[in-house]
Amino acid sequence: MNNKNERPLNQDINNPEQDVRGESDTSGDVELLREQLGQAEEEKKGLKEQLTRAEEEKEVLREQLREAEARIESLQVEIKELKERAEKAEIDSIHDSLTKLKTRKYFKEEVEKNISAISAPGLEKREEGFNNFSILFCDIDHFKIINDTYGHSFGDEVLKKVGQVIEKNIRNSDTACRWGGEEIVVGLPGADEQEASKVAEKIRKALEEEINQEYSHNPQYSNLKVSLSIGVSFYKEGLDFDQLIKRADEAMYLAKKDRNCVKTYSDVLEQEKADSTEK
Repeated sequence: MNNKNERPLNQDINNPEQDVRGESDTSGDVELLREQLGQAEEEKKGLKEQLTRAEEEKEVLREQLREAEARIESLQVEIKELKERAEKAEIDSIHDSLTKLKTRKYFKEEVEKNISAISAPGLEKREEGFNNFSILFCDIDHFKIINDTYGHSFGDEVLKKVGQVIEKNIRNSDTACRWGGEEIVVGLPGADEQEASKVAEKIRKALEEEINQEYSHNPQYSNLKVSLSIGVSFYKEGLDFDQLIKRADEAMYLAKKDRNCVKTYSDVLEQEKADSTEK
């Protein structure tokens, strides 16, 4: 039988602290592991807090993104509306509000461009490649009587219809403008006096037929007769816009003597010559 008091064979009888050190080493390992575990737990806790903050920030960013997308959509609608309003404002700025013909300011600028294209050497010609330019000065005959008899609203209606007839009988490259009151002027690039006179006569006849036929079936307008007196001026070197308009206006006043007819500035000169001969 073994004696309980006997030492293990591997124990040094001269080193009684051997057992104590073994127990001390194990205890140190446990403390180290506990410390590492605590550090891991702290790190885990810190990471969880970071993750929570990140989730919160992500939600904030998502909300900001939603708001930004909604604002972008709103801005797109606003930009579209502003573009439409700007386009309408631009169109309105060059069109008469009643007849929808071009404005006086636009007409003057367009005619001056045409004159420059003809008169200034070296400048590029328009696509038409024209060398001539004419103006028609149109005035509705007895327009005051129309207004007084049928009312100003009806007079406005007649004025709009006259503008529509004129636009239907000119080219896209031509420019019709409400000059003022019942006066309408037309710029004809490429047309000399003879060609412009043909266009004027075409407009006069179309107006006489279309508008008068339209109202002829209504007894209320049985006495209505709408017609135009038209003056024609032709560009010659050295003339400016005002002179060209003045010549067309003089030709129109000559046409007013007979009404419902076309007269040219050449007719004005012939009339002046005839008048001076009579004197």
